[in-house]
Amino acid sequence: MLIIMCLVWLLTGCATMKSVSKKFSAQQKANLGIFADHTISMLDNADFGFDRDESVYTREFLGSSVEGDLKLQNGLKEAGWFFGEIVDYSVGLVTIVETNSGEAARVKAYQDFMSGFNEEMLEKLELQPDYYATTIEEIGQQTEFLGALRKGQLIINAAARYMHRVLDQIEVDVDIVVKNVEALIDEEYREVILYQEALEEEKYAILRSFGMLYLAYKGETGAYDELVAEQTVRRPDLLPDGEPSIEEMETIGAHLGKRLQALHLIEQETAQDWHIYRETHRELDRLHDKVIQQNRQARLITLVWLRAHQKMASGVTSPAEWFDIKSLPGQLINMGAKSAKTAVF
Repeated sequence: MLIIMCLVWLLTGCATMKSVSKKFSAQQKANLGIFADHTISMLDNADFGFDRDESVYTREFLGSSVEGDLKLQNGLKEAGWFFGEIVDYSVGLVTIVETNSGEAARVKAYQDFMSGFNEEMLEKLELQPDYYATTIEEIGQQTEFLGALRKGQLIINAAARYMHRVLDQIEVDVDIVVKNVEALIDEEYREVILYQEALEEEKYAILRSFGMLYLAYKGETGAYDELVAEQTVRRPDLLPDGEPSIEEMETIGAHLGKRLQALHLIEQETAQDWHIYRETHRELDRLHDKVIQQNRQARLITLVWLRAHQKMASGVTSPAEWFDIKSLPGQLINMGAKSAKTAVF
C-alpha cells in the first residue's frame, strides 16, 4: 500500500499537489472537524469488550483466576486504548488548525504532536528509532500542513498494523479463556452430567425394550431373545425360559413402565440443575460469539479510519469521499471479517 501511495504521489506531480493543497487549506478547519466527528461517531456506535456485566450463569466462572483471562483483558484494554488514541489524534488535528494560523505554524505543531512517542511505543509499533526520528524530521521539513500529514501517514500505518496484531491476539486469547471456562463448568456440574448421561442411556434402553416386547407380542422370531439380552428387566423371575405368554409379556411391560416412571421422577429432580448447566454453556457461547463479532467490527473501523486518513492526506478534499457516510456505522457492524483480515495496511 505504501509503495502504491508513493508512486501515486510521484506521478501526480508537484504542481497538481500544490493546487490541491491550496484548495484543501481553504477548507482545513471545516473538513478536519468533519473527520473528527465521523471518527467519534464510528466509535460511539461501536460495542467492544468481553463484558462480564452481561453474564448471568457464567459470572462465577469468569475472572482473573481463569488461565488466559488476564491476558485477554489486557488485550481488550489495549484495543480500547488504541481507539481512544484515534479520537485524540483526530481531535488534535482540529486543534492544530484552529489554534495556528499559517502553514508553517501548523506544520510545526503537527511535528510536535507526532514526536511524543517513547521507546515502549516505538517497540509496539515496530518502528526503528532512527526511522521514526527521520520521519519526524521530514514532517518538520514540509512547507504545507497537508504535506506533513502525508509524512505522518507512515506512522499512522504502523499504528494500524499494530492494532491488527492486537486483534489477532484477542481472538487467540478468547478461545483459550472459553476453553478453560468450559472445563470449569463441566467440573462444577460433573455429577449432574453423569446423572443425565445415565438417565438418558437407561431411558432409551427401556424404550428399545418396549419395542422388542411389542415385536415379541406380534410373534416376531428372536424379538424376546433380544429383549432378554438388553438386560433392562431387572427382575429375572419375570423372564421365563422360552417364549413368554401374553400375560407374562403384560407383566414385563408393566415392570418396564414402572421403571420408566421412576426415571422420569429422577429426571424431574435434576432438571433444574441440568437446565442451568446447559444455559451456562449457551451463555458462554454467546459471549464468545460477541467478542468475535466485536473484533471484526474493530478491524473494519480501524481499516475505514486508516483509509479515510490516507485519502485526506493524499489531497482528497471532500469528506464524503473519506468515509462512506451513508453506510457508517451500520454496514461496518454487519460486514464480514474476510475483507478486513486480508486487507493490507
